[in-house]
Amino acid sequence: MALKSKWFGDNQRCQECSRVDAKHILTSDSGLHVFLVQEALILIDGARIDTAELDQWRYGPSTAAAVLRYKQARDIVNRSYQQKADDIVGKMTIASLDDSMYVLESGIVLLGGAALQLGRILLASPKLQLSRNPGRSGPISLSPPIQHGTPKCPFPTAPHRPPLPRPLSAPLGWRVRAER
Repeated sequence: MALKSKWFGDNQRCQECSRVDAKHILTSDSGLHVFLVQEALILIDGARIDTAELDQWRYGPSTAAAVLRYKQARDIVNRSYQQKADDIVGKMTIASLDDSMYVLESGIVLLGGAALQLGRILLASPKLQLSRNPGRSGPISLSPPIQHGTPKCPFPTAPHRPPLPRPLSAPLGWRVRAER
């Protein structure tokens, strides 16, 4: 089965993973195909993957844990030989990731130029930070989370502004940092 998202569809190794059992993506693999899986997990599930693994495009323990959580949440199990989900990206997992990325890409296409312009504004703005907000659903938020015990301040320049979290990976490996 050919992958339909642009995210995975242009990568030969991901295409092979979707067709050939011997080409599953496993712990200790590295390369662009691993990076694409990592970033897809971050975009789709808000997965927390170790920055060293992201920087090296390496399928390490945190990537394996993110894959396992993704598969458990969607009950991706090959019942012909498995009883429970594993941390391997095989045919069923890459197909599910591809479907999710295709839906995300379709949403961006529907927004058209407005989404592109919003992306340019977000990337150009030194005051904004793309961060994970563990207290809310969804993978990404555009503001730092409010810390418990810190007064909520409507003005960003007020003296009681909560500290900004450490920047994490944004789509396509961009690093977005905020000025203090």
